Amino acid sequence: MLPVTALFTRALPFPHRVETRVQVYHGTTLMADSDTMPDLLPVAGEVAASVTSRVTRNLTLTVAPSLYPFTATSLLSPEVAVLRVFSGIGYPNGSREIFPVFTGRVQDVRRGADGGVQIEADDLARDVIDFEFENPQPSVAGALVTAQIRTLITQALPTATFGTDDANAATTPTVVWDQDRGQALDDLAFAAGGRWYALGDGSFVTRRYPYQQTVPVVTIADESGGTNMTAERFVTRDGVANSITVSSERMDGSPPIRATVRDTNPASPTFFGGTFGRKTRIIKVQTPLTSAEAQAMATAELAASIALGAQWSISCVPNHALEPGDCILVKYRGISEVQIIDDVTYPLTDDNAQRIGSRSPQVLGSGGLDT
Repeated sequence: MLPVTALFTRALPFPHRVETRVQVYHGTTLMADSDTMPDLLPVAGEVAASVTSRVTRNLTLTVAPSLYPFTATSLLSPEVAVLRVFSGIGYPNGSREIFPVFTGRVQDVRRGADGGVQIEADDLARDVIDFEFENPQPSVAGALVTAQIRTLITQALPTATFGTDDANAATTPTVVWDQDRGQALDDLAFAAGGRWYALGDGSFVTRRYPYQQTVPVVTIADESGGTNMTAERFVTRDGVANSITVSSERMDGSPPIRATVRDTNPASPTFFGGTFGRKTRIIKVQTPLTSAEAQAMATAELAASIALGAQWSISCVPNHALEPGDCILVKYRGISEVQIIDDVTYPLTDDNAQRIGSRSPQVLGSGGLDT
């Protein structure tokens, strides 16, 4: 969760207005700002963010008809336009507390039947994925994985900025990538026990899977002073596996590295060999891993998988400081449960609630490793 003031926390449950600011850049040059160009203010729109996607944030935005781009150099042309969007609370005294919720390139612009200009944009990870390897590229063997990830991102996006990483201190193996830059980054991040993605301010991070957190950053409750409007809780077997095997092929022809991690906690509802049964998932990784790295990856994947068992779909008062991966406490109709945010929307106008999809954090039992 992004830092907030005490005033923001107090004001959130009570009537307030959503305040949004949109900036348009061509390259590194600021071309327009909704603070001085009211036509840029959203008529409708939201940002959808999901920590399980390479392109984590997607923007849909409707603005005034006058802004339709008729040429390649127009303000909102997909050829040149990068958007930065901030949203949050406007206070009665005219001040505001807004947060970066999106930075990315305009992908599509459509002029609707009513003349409104409908924009779709993806975060800067799209730029990275779209720049595939034009020639086979060797890794920098022995470099920290996070450093190698930053190199691959900067090659595609020289202006890239980076936030704070918290992935494991894995080192890069000897490997040659052929085509898919996104897959190369995925494999490197997996080796470090995490994911790579772009934040709302456009900076890139590589961070660990969040599904073993247990300390909520905020409470979303259906009570006096709470912000929960409606919520659904559901349980499912779909997507849940209680045994994860990671297989890493070795380029030198030696046997592959394999690590299997199972839910061996007898108190867990997904205990391997218990009433849940035995469900396996095999993950093949292109980047060679050490035994320890394969074990760490399998453990992280197991935590994410068994956390799918209990999920929530929440509609609440928008809190634009929340981020995918945050740990929250949900209270609704007598049920109270700690959850991890998988996906969240950020409404850019007053007429929409915030939607949150979440899953349970899990604490694995001791042991559980077969290699």
